[in-house]
Amino acid sequence: MLLGAVEFAIRWRVEHGFVAACRSFLTSAAPFSSLRTGDWVVPDPDLGYRLGPALRGVNSLGIRNAEIPAAKSPGVPRVIVLGDSVAWPSDGFVTMVRQRLGGATEVINAAIPGYTTYQERRLFERDLLRTKPDLVLLQYSLNDNHKFLHRFETGDRMLITEQARRALLPTEGGLRAFLTRHSYLAFRVRLALLELRAAGGSYPWQNEPDVAVAWQDDPWKQFAEHLAAMHAELRPLGARLVVVMVPYRPQFDARLLARDRSYVLKPQRMMAQICAAQGVPLLDLYPVMAQHGGPTLFVDNYHFSRAGHHVVAEALLHFLHAQGLLL
Repeated sequence: MLLGAVEFAIRWRVEHGFVAACRSFLTSAAPFSSLRTGDWVVPDPDLGYRLGPALRGVNSLGIRNAEIPAAKSPGVPRVIVLGDSVAWPSDGFVTMVRQRLGGATEVINAAIPGYTTYQERRLFERDLLRTKPDLVLLQYSLNDNHKFLHRFETGDRMLITEQARRALLPTEGGLRAFLTRHSYLAFRVRLALLELRAAGGSYPWQNEPDVAVAWQDDPWKQFAEHLAAMHAELRPLGARLVVVMVPYRPQFDARLLARDRSYVLKPQRMMAQICAAQGVPLLDLYPVMAQHGGPTLFVDNYHFSRAGHHVVAEALLHFLHAQGLLL
C-alpha cells in the first residue's frame, strides 16, 4: 500500500493533477520528461515541433523575434543564432551580445528549446536562409547529436525519443524489467542506481543517453554532414558560419579529469577536428569557462547561471572581433 501511494504521488506530481495521474496508468510506459508544452509548441512534420503562434513574440517564421525585414538595413550585418535552450533565455548571452552591439548589428535569436543540430539545420534551410544572414552562430550542446531528442505528443507534453528511451530501459524480461518500463517509481529508482554507479567509478554521461552519443564516433559523422551543408549554403551569400560549443558540467570534475583528461574532453577534440577540416571558426567555451569558475557557471549540467551568461557573452564578443567577423 505504501509503494502504491508513492507511485501515485509521483504520477500526480509529474502529470500535474489527479485526473492526469489516473489516466497515466493506461499508458504503455513511464514518461521521461514532464515538460508541459501547452500551446507554446505545436507539431511540425519536418521539424518534429516548432514554436506555437500563440506564444508571445513569435513571428511569422516561427521564432521568438520581431518580424525580419526582407531587406537588410544598409551597413548593418545580420546575425542569426541557432541553438537550443542554452541560447533561448530572453535575458541570456544572446541578448547581452545584442545589447553590447547596439544598432550596429542585427542579432536574431532563433534558438528553440530541445532542438538538435539536425532540427536547427532544417529550420535554417526551410525558414531562415532566405533572410540572407551575414553570419550564423550555431550553438552546440553535447546532447545535439540526435536527429530528434524529443518527440511531440498530443496531451500537451514532449517525451524523450525512443532512441534515448531504449538506452535507459532494460530490454530483458522479468518482473523487475517490466516494473522499470511501466512504473514511475521503479524508473526513478533505476536512475538513482545509475547515478550511484556513476559516482562509484564510471563516467556520468555513460548512463545518460542524450549526451552519451557525444563520446561515440559515428554520431559525429552526421554532425559533420550538417555543418558541411550549412557551410555550403551560406557560401554563395558571402556569409560565415561559426560554431559555439557549450561544455557539459561534469566535464569540469577534477576527479574525472585526473583519471583520463583526453577521454573526458573527447567531444571538444572531435568538434575541433571537424571545424578545422571544414574551415569553420570554432569558439570552444570549455577553456573560457574553466578559467572563470567552471561548474559554478552552471545551474544544471547544461544551462548557464547569470554569471555564466555574462562570461559567455564577453567571450563571444571577443572571439567575433578577433576573427574579424563583426564589422
